[in-house]
Amino acid sequence: MSNFGPLAQLADGLALHFRSVDMVGADVRLLARVAGRDAF
Repeated sequence: MSNFGPLAQLADGLALHFRSVDMVGADVRLLARVAGRDAF
């Protein structure tokens, strides 16, 4: 689940790497990870 509110401008967003997109009934499930968080 995501927990970030409305952005004042697009530059305030996080860089994400999208891993998968799946249909769940009539909905879409997106799996995205914050870029760079997997390299530690």
